[in-house]
Amino acid sequence: MAPVLDEAVLGKDFDVRPDALAALRAVVDVIAPGIGGLDRASERGVHLRLAQCLELAQRGSTTLLARMLDMYARTVRPSARFVELVPDEQDQVLRAIAAEDLDELRDLIDGVHVYTLNGYVTEWRRDGELRRPPVWEVMGYHGPAAAHRWSDA
Repeated sequence: MAPVLDEAVLGKDFDVRPDALAALRAVVDVIAPGIGGLDRASERGVHLRLAQCLELAQRGSTTLLARMLDMYARTVRPSARFVELVPDEQDQVLRAIAAEDLDELRDLIDGVHVYTLNGYVTEWRRDGELRRPPVWEVMGYHGPAAAHRWSDA
């Protein structure tokens, strides 16, 4: 399934560095890896939606998050960047940040999880129509109202 946003659209509105976008791609894939034949979150463009949400909240926040992820990555594997870690190590980094005493760090990781999962399981507008995400069928969720007409996922 094609993502709703693409990097060209994101780039017109926001100045998101390629390395920060790569870090977000890795983050969303750790949170929603696409098991059971489902697309990984990045294949659905969730990293782009996450970047958009973060940048709307605070310009430059994607770069800040990427730098922080790299800093914590070095506690797992010295001299490694977040994107160079394997998914289990990346998950360790997210868990370490989420366990910090500072509320703002925990809130940031909570927000990343919320935006990622929201982007993964919500309706996507594409070609002017609502599309039911494939994950709904796996979850046994039929949508907000049985009478609502959905296009094929």
